[in-house]
This record gives sequence, C-alpha cells and structure tokens, in this order.
Amino acid sequence: MATLAEKTDVKQQAQAKAEELKGQASAKARELGDKAREMAPDSAGEGMQQAQRIAQENPMPMALAGTFLAGFVLGRLFSR
Repeated sequence: MATLAEKTDVKQQAQAKAEELKGQASAKARELGDKAREMAPDSAGEGMQQAQRIAQENPMPMALAGTFLAGFVLGRLFSR
C-alpha cells in the first residue's frame, strides 16, 4: 500500500526528479569547469603561444578579424 501511495504522490516524484536533475547539472558543470581549466594556459607566455598557434592554423579568420578591426578603428578616426 505504501508503494502505491509513493507512485501516486506527484509532488514527491517532481521533487525527486528535480533533485536528480540538479545533481546531473552540478556534475556537468564540474566536468566543464575541469575541462576549461585543463585547456587554459598557465601563464601569459603560454597564452600568447597558444594564440599564435591558433592564428597560424586558422589564418583566414584571423585576417578577417584584423581587417574588421582596422576598418573599425579607421572609421572611428575619420568620423571625428
């Protein structure tokens, strides 16, 4: 009889599911935080090296970003 009452208690089921989902979300957040810490450079020098390596591996996006930035700066200078 108690098992049947537990199965029909919607509020208790919802709370249990919410706790389960909260636990899963916390575990995923910890996992993503650990992964981000692993990928983050330990120093500014390593960060610069990592940025240079990414720029060398992907020259077109870096060139487009540089062109956009230069156009933005020139536009701001000439609009004064």
